[in-house]
Amino acid sequence: MPSAAGSRATPDHGNLLMLGIETSCDDTAAAVVRGDGEILSQVVSSQEDLLVRWGGVAPKMAEEAHLLAIDRVVQKALDNANVSESDLSAVAVTVGPGLSLCLRVGVHKARKIAKSFHLPIVGVHHMEAQALVSSMTCVQGGLLVRNIQMEDVLHGSLLFR
Repeated sequence: MPSAAGSRATPDHGNLLMLGIETSCDDTAAAVVRGDGEILSQVVSSQEDLLVRWGGVAPKMAEEAHLLAIDRVVQKALDNANVSESDLSAVAVTVGPGLSLCLRVGVHKARKIAKSFHLPIVGVHHMEAQALVSSMTCVQGGLLVRNIQMEDVLHGSLLFR
């Protein structure tokens, strides 16, 4: 008779879907990621115009910009991945480090979705996420992109030669 550990099925992490929300500073971002690390969609709303106008990040202005963008950014990330909130397995959200006014916007949105759809919330450390994102894959412009900073792809600063 097989042991209990030997009879357990290996979970298929590829079927898990996580919504990630990032509002730690001056960009509002959301992504849908499969459990195997494949990025299905990512959307960023930049506050570059505010940075220029205020000569850097103005926390209250950044918070207001997040409040204006968060619903649209999250919905676009879900739409681009062809999923709805009810398809999600969990919600991940940046909890720090960052500007508390800005972090609060993302955490509130994550809690609202998690509560409505009975999903777990995963708190994400911003700097750890920056380090880990380099092992993920994403399709950009028909190309499979791996082991680079997704921020570079999003902002067009990655050059292919």
